[in-house]
Amino acid sequence: VQQRLKFLHIRMLEMKDDGNCQFRAISYELYGTQEHHEYVRIRVVSHLKQHEQDFSFFVGDDYEWGAYLGKMGCLRCWGDEVTLTAAAQAFDVNIHVVSTEEANWLLHYGDKDRYETSRHLFLAYISPIHYNVVAPLPSSAVIIRDASTGSL
Repeated sequence: VQQRLKFLHIRMLEMKDDGNCQFRAISYELYGTQEHHEYVRIRVVSHLKQHEQDFSFFVGDDYEWGAYLGKMGCLRCWGDEVTLTAAAQAFDVNIHVVSTEEANWLLHYGDKDRYETSRHLFLAYISPIHYNVVAPLPSSAVIIRDASTGSL
């Protein structure tokens, strides 16, 4: 991921590694702190419950859906692509994820029709277990080259 981040002129901000990292990363992007991760989780699970018809088929039958919601409502339960999609909808944002995966290393969750007008959150996914936030490099660390000459 470091090579991809360098190429994109961004850096990684580490989230606490306690099973809440996806929700911590979303909290950080929304509120500037990881500490609202529990609120983010509650809102995401509530959104999943309110939109069962849009999400339950990703999980399984009624029993599996109920078990999934129960599990996701618990602190320290890892978030997944379903919770990323629900978070994008619940907070009306677009979420971009730079991943360590070989293929599909840049993922997008959110409403493509509102892409230009909604807020954008930027996460890093260290497969298979951890989410962080990505942020611009400090301006002093960015070197801009003239594309036509290659000079600084």
